Amino acid sequence: MAEKALCETVIELFKYYINNLQPVYNYLVVLKDKKPIQAVVEIENTFSHLAQACKDADEKGPNNQKVNSNLKRARNHLNRLETDLYKLLLVELKRRLDIEQINNKEVVQLAKVARDIELAEIGAVDEGHRRIVDAYRMAVNKAIELLELPPLFRD
Repeated sequence: MAEKALCETVIELFKYYINNLQPVYNYLVVLKDKKPIQAVVEIENTFSHLAQACKDADEKGPNNQKVNSNLKRARNHLNRLETDLYKLLLVELKRRLDIEQINNKEVVQLAKVARDIELAEIGAVDEGHRRIVDAYRMAVNKAIELLELPPLFRD
C-alpha cells in the first residue's frame, strides 16, 4: 500500500465514523445521558489500530503486512461499533416504549424484528454486516417514530 493509499484509507475510515457512526453514538449518549462502555472500547480499539498502522508505515514503509492488518482490524472495530450502537439504541428505545406502555401491533412487531435481527447476527460475517445494520436501522427508526422523538438523521 503506497503512502497516498494509506492516507486515503485512514481518511475514508474517519469519514465513515463521522458520517455514519457519530450521529448514532451522539443520539444514544443523549438518550441514556451516559456513554456506553462497549462503544467507547470499540472507538479506542479503532483509534489504536489506526495509530499502529501509521506508526508501522512510518517505520517500515506503507507496503507491509502489519499496516494492512491494522487497517483491517480498525475497519472490523468500526463494523462492530456500528452494530453495537444500533443494538444499544434499539434496546433503549424498546425500554422507553415499555415504560410508556405503548403496546400496539407495531411495538409487538418491532420486538419480533429485534429478536430476528439478533438471531441473524449470530455468525454473521462481513458480507452479512450491512444487512444486519440495515435491519437494526429500520427497527430503530420505527421505534423513534413510535416514541415521537426527533429523527436520528436529518436530511
